[in-house]
Amino acid sequence: MENIFEQIIIEYKSVFEREQILVEKVADSNSTSSNPGSSYDFITETSMGRITCWESGEIDLEIIANNDISNYFYSHMKISDPSELEKIIKDMMQRLLRNHI
Repeated sequence: MENIFEQIIIEYKSVFEREQILVEKVADSNSTSSNPGSSYDFITETSMGRITCWESGEIDLEIIANNDISNYFYSHMKISDPSELEKIIKDMMQRLLRNHI
């Protein structure tokens, strides 16, 4: 699941950047871990989002405001179908754009 997540992020990176959302890879878990994962930050003028995806299909989504660091969105889920990843990533972009205005 982690590799599919990274492929989708790479495919959508230019879409995020056109919307003035900077995408940065911030972490890789140890590949010898029993559940490796990756984290990406999505940064706008007013907020920062992070998606972390583990090989097990567990996903954390978080968006915080830059000005007061208040956590205004958090979700933890587990998916079994990799096709759900694209929808989750698009949803993150929409949430960031709504909070960016």
